[in-house]
Amino acid sequence: MDEIILKYLRNNMRIEDQYKLAEWLKLNQNNRQVLNMLKHYWETRQQETEEAKIEVWERLNNRIHKTQKTGKQIRIRLGVNLLRIAAVLAIALSVSIFMIRYANQPPPETASVRRIEKICSYGQQLRLQLPDGSKVQLNAGSKLSFPEKFTGNVRKVKLTGEAYFEIEKNAGQPFTVRSGELEVTVLGTSFNLRAYQEEENIQVAVNNGKVAVRPKPSEKTIILTDMEMAIYDKILKTTEKSPCENPKAVFSWKEKVLYFEKANFAEIIKRLEKWYGVRFQIDKKVDMKKDVSGEFQKKSLEDVLEGLSFIYEFEFEIQDNVVIIN
Repeated sequence: MDEIILKYLRNNMRIEDQYKLAEWLKLNQNNRQVLNMLKHYWETRQQETEEAKIEVWERLNNRIHKTQKTGKQIRIRLGVNLLRIAAVLAIALSVSIFMIRYANQPPPETASVRRIEKICSYGQQLRLQLPDGSKVQLNAGSKLSFPEKFTGNVRKVKLTGEAYFEIEKNAGQPFTVRSGELEVTVLGTSFNLRAYQEEENIQVAVNNGKVAVRPKPSEKTIILTDMEMAIYDKILKTTEKSPCENPKAVFSWKEKVLYFEKANFAEIIKRLEKWYGVRFQIDKKVDMKKDVSGEFQKKSLEDVLEGLSFIYEFEFEIQDNVVIIN
């Protein structure tokens, strides 16, 4: 952990380092206290006597050793880089007797935080801003759950459906989205996550930045960068990483563009039901296997059905929120 702590203090962590730091902070509630003390000393920059610096660092050493517990006591040898941290702190940073006393106090209790749930019904899209300033756009038939205020080591939210995220960077508090069996961890980036319960796959696509994707049953983490995507198969429990060769197929929905790429009639019907908040009643035999590619930008349901009726050779009528194909 010595190298990762140093990277954290210098604010140059990679997404892999961020994930490891978050795991270390989860091991023991005192680890967060130790990290906060190190950060405080790093930022204060006041001159103290050499004796005080040595005394404080010795106490920090002892405290770090005491907090490395995972069921039984584990002694962790200070590496060269952690000693380098000590040297930097001793030379450049502030040390105070008050902080020494604070280091020996038990961690304060964390008050419960109220959770907020935003639901986007069929036929709608919803834009919202999270407590940390991050922006989210929910697609139709989606639900996002998040705390009223982000506290602790990680900013955690839960998604059902599809959303586009623009995450505010915070090296000390990674942003994690839980969606079914998949967990996505980011620093500051924009990405799309599609995880409808009725679909067999969960899809993560990065517009810009870097994210770490980890399926819940596995410890293997997949790193995605600009214009890369991962598809998790819920049935086979496998994840495939690939380039995002057609960004329109992934990101166009947030610009109010209804995009189809080799979609059959059954897939199109499901998309239209979500997009326009309607229900289909099929009274005519339609070739369900015929594939269609195309896009409709800010078009009405009637305009879309007019286009599709020529391809699939049907007539239609709309009664309230029911579309009858005959």
